Amino acid sequence: MLHKILQFGGLLLIFVFTLFLQQACKKTEHTSIVKPSIKVPESILSKWRSEGTAATYRVNKKSSAIVVDEYDKEINSLSGKFAALSAVCDMEDDDFVNNSFTLETQKIGFDCSVGYSVEVTYLLSTGFIPASINPGNPAQLSRGRFRLKNASGSVIYTNGSITPVTITPIGPDPANADKTLYRIVYKASGIASNLIETSVIGEHRPVIYTDCGEVITTPSDWQAVSLSGSSGSAPGVCDKIDLVHIDPDGSGNLVYFGGCDFGVGTTGISCYPFGGAGRPNEHDIEWRKPGDAFLGNWPDALPDDFINLTLSSYSQRVSWDYIAGQGCTGSPNKKERLAFFGTMSYPFPVGGIIEVRYRNVKLASPSDPCSVNDCTTGTWQYVTINVQ
Repeated sequence: MLHKILQFGGLLLIFVFTLFLQQACKKTEHTSIVKPSIKVPESILSKWRSEGTAATYRVNKKSSAIVVDEYDKEINSLSGKFAALSAVCDMEDDDFVNNSFTLETQKIGFDCSVGYSVEVTYLLSTGFIPASINPGNPAQLSRGRFRLKNASGSVIYTNGSITPVTITPIGPDPANADKTLYRIVYKASGIASNLIETSVIGEHRPVIYTDCGEVITTPSDWQAVSLSGSSGSAPGVCDKIDLVHIDPDGSGNLVYFGGCDFGVGTTGISCYPFGGAGRPNEHDIEWRKPGDAFLGNWPDALPDDFINLTLSSYSQRVSWDYIAGQGCTGSPNKKERLAFFGTMSYPFPVGGIIEVRYRNVKLASPSDPCSVNDCTTGTWQYVTINVQ
């Protein structure tokens, strides 16, 4: 009988110790003060889960833009090919020179059900007007091209016809008065995990039609970018911008915000979709109403040091009061950012179209959300929402 009691006691001790270890692991999983999440509608949670997780990197690689024929062969703009263009395409020689593509950002996403995606954003500076459809042949669409190379330089994946391509006019090119800027965006998706995780380089080269059917433009070469960031090495928290989930409620000017890790719905997948980079501690979120010079305008970034912020500063920053008893309670001017694993709601003081930007924040003391920043992402990710 005594033997059974001792045996049961030993098993109970092992169970209690195991439970303690599990709880200890849970407590150290996040390096920020844990704040309670708010109730988010299931429809929005489902959308966040389908978005998965993603990290955006600033690339800023520039290439000259060339003109090619339908067989992707470069054409000399001063040759006889353009000597007899139709009236609508009777361009001056200046339209053919000094055009350029700048690969602005590369965004790597992961969804548990469909695999990886790679989305790129280009800035095209040109004298032509880019078009989604070839005006001379409606069956031909502007398209993105993407391929993967492994460590030995062999192509292991290629997609040469990525549609749709989004083309958005930006305005005059401040660096060249003869050119206009256009933002080009396309996304390759459904890429198998084993391809992304074993390759080292992604290469991009869009093909863009213009208002002149004879003019097809593309970067002068394939632009290669490491899938772990523009530097080729594993990036740090502030070398990237992790996805923040932002969705309006549809009434009352209320918008829900989810940290980059909140909507994943699985364990073991961080903000960064694969190896090498850690999570941020928090996200900075700022907003403005387009065209409004005062309300919610951000002429410059708000100060990073929360000590210097006042209540009025927060007409520009999405922020919330700290929970009683948790950090900064002695200073009513201080607010909390969005934790990378949390959710919050924010009632905007105005409705309509709102421009929002966000970036990663790493704190000097992760356990204290009021500590000074160790670093922030050098650039911002921009989105537009409709607040009702």
